[in-house]
Amino acid sequence: MTGAVVHANVIDQVLASRYRREATRLEALVLLAAMALVGALAFVELPVRWAVPVVAIAAAALALGTQWVFRRGVWLPAATPLLGLALAAVGGLAHDTSSRAARSVR
Repeated sequence: MTGAVVHANVIDQVLASRYRREATRLEALVLLAAMALVGALAFVELPVRWAVPVVAIAAAALALGTQWVFRRGVWLPAATPLLGLALAAVGGLAHDTSSRAARSVR
């Protein structure tokens, strides 16, 4: 969007008394924890061939969910929970790989 369009939207929101509020810190932390938990549990509890689609679906659900909530007037951070999902998925994959290696040594 150009600067003029952004300013026009802001003026329209002010005139119509429609304001966006930022999500509370608790809401953002709950979203981050939920996404990290999904990423970690997917790779710890499921085979890799199922965990990858589960994480991809969770990322898509995050994108759609934040857009849906934004349209209802709440701004939720999306980058931090997405990063939490990715890091937890990598950690879960590393745990899965190391546990498989440990089982094959025995």
